[in-house]
Amino acid sequence: MNARLVAPASLGALLFLRAALPALAADPKPPEVPVSRPLVREISDHEDFVGRTEPQQSVDLRARVTGFLTAVRFKEGETVKQGDLLFEIDPRPYQAELEQAQARVKQAEAALALARKTLERDVEQNRKVPGTVPQRQIEQEAAAAEEAAAKLRAAEAAAVFARLNLDFTKVRAPISGRIGRALVTEGNIVKVDETLLATIVSVEAVRVVFDIDERTLLRLLDRKREGKGKIEGLPVQVGLADKEGFPHRGAVDFLDNRVNPETGSARCRALLANPDRTLLPGMFARVRLTIGEPYKALLVPEQALLSERGERFVFVVTPGDVLERRAVQIGQAADGLRVVQEGLKESDWVVTAPPTSLRAGTTVKPRKVELPTGKP
Repeated sequence: MNARLVAPASLGALLFLRAALPALAADPKPPEVPVSRPLVREISDHEDFVGRTEPQQSVDLRARVTGFLTAVRFKEGETVKQGDLLFEIDPRPYQAELEQAQARVKQAEAALALARKTLERDVEQNRKVPGTVPQRQIEQEAAAAEEAAAKLRAAEAAAVFARLNLDFTKVRAPISGRIGRALVTEGNIVKVDETLLATIVSVEAVRVVFDIDERTLLRLLDRKREGKGKIEGLPVQVGLADKEGFPHRGAVDFLDNRVNPETGSARCRALLANPDRTLLPGMFARVRLTIGEPYKALLVPEQALLSERGERFVFVVTPGDVLERRAVQIGQAADGLRVVQEGLKESDWVVTAPPTSLRAGTTVKPRKVELPTGKP
């Protein structure tokens, strides 16, 4: 009895499944994919390097006279102007030396005046009565006057030197910039040309030093030889370690005249304005060196680029919403995008984030998206 009841039920289930098979076998909905036309932007070829910042000017302040340090006239770490008084050394010994030198000048002036008057008197006497004064005496008096003049010049030079030494007791800022800590405190003896007092670095502009590889160097030299511009003056963009992009602008102002045989690189330097004082000497810097002239380029997102067996390609949606695989030649990266040198047109719709399951020939549902413009 049970067998008879089961058979009709099984037959009904089979009939139901048979009726549902066409619906189950129907094609699924086409997958939705984001698409966008390539971004058209004017760019320039560049190479990226790493470097360090250094001051445009840096001065080590040293004592130019020996003596006791009597005063420190600045606040450590502050910005100073050229000519500001920074240190004072006991001036009294040098004041006394200056007064002695000035007294010797007076003595020399008096001696010279006497020698000239004696010579003029005897010359005048011989003019009135020839032979009154022997010629030899006249010559000796002339020589004495010249000697007195030479002694006056020596005394005046000594007075100038003494004045300089007195002035050197007041140590002033030779450049404008930011001063570091005072390396000597009041009451200590400082020695001429030996004792380091402090260091000043300029802050209005900084330099960034970086090494370029030999391949880039040869490219720059070829560009110069072809008359496309000098290396000095090439634009440079700089970013710091904790910042995105390259917000600081400058230009190359020096390229070394040799390649380091150990590293195969040449030292390069660029000058950057530093109006907000954010660039300090010794900072790590990301350097983008512009090499070529600006040109119009097509750019796509990095994630749009796929690779298989060493070939780079993208998926393009045809007018019939069918995927087409397009081999491309790529260029440099630019703010999350990549230059496509060959293989695309401005009118192409590129799949910007293709799923791994996509295949050429698949029908898709394109969803248009906007590409980020990136930073110029």
